[in-house]
Amino acid sequence: MKLTGIFTLTALLLYIGCIAYAPVNIEHLKSISRYSHITKNVTNSDSITKNTKVPNTLDLKNGYWVSYYPNGNKKEEGTFLNNLKNGYWKTYYTSGTKKEEGEYLNDKKNGYWYFYAPNSNKIKEGHFNNNYPKMWWKYYKTDLLEKCLYQEDGKTRFCLIYKGIKLIKGRKYINDNFVNEWNSLSSFKKDNPNFSF
Repeated sequence: MKLTGIFTLTALLLYIGCIAYAPVNIEHLKSISRYSHITKNVTNSDSITKNTKVPNTLDLKNGYWVSYYPNGNKKEEGTFLNNLKNGYWKTYYTSGTKKEEGEYLNDKKNGYWYFYAPNSNKIKEGHFNNNYPKMWWKYYKTDLLEKCLYQEDGKTRFCLIYKGIKLIKGRKYINDNFVNEWNSLSSFKKDNPNFSF
């Protein structure tokens, strides 16, 4: 009798382990009433995952993950390493069009990133370092292109504004707020003597 009890307990633990680590099949989980709490947590989550184990608070996220909006469209996709975003990630609008894409390192944006409007037009692109914009960025406006150089603080940027290939003015922003504008390079240099592009 003891051997049968141990065998039954081992079989039950293996079965539960298979449920927890098998690819998610929400419909199957819904059909098993004793696992309805797992299904509820999965279906009410913003992070319903595909081809990964059922998320729980005891496990760290590792590997490729995809989350979905309630309408079924992808919300984001990328890889985790010890619960931190690492590697290439893409996020999407609720409509399913791409919103942004780029590299994460230890849950912080690093490297080159692209940002898109809901109509799929590119809004801006540029470099991040430790979640701060760095170096040169491009901002795409209706008929203008802003080429901006971020300062070390990651908040201040000086921009050259082009209409076609013609440089028409310079601007300064701090925390994405407009600060000043210059219509000639000489007036810009006069007001910003220590700055060079």
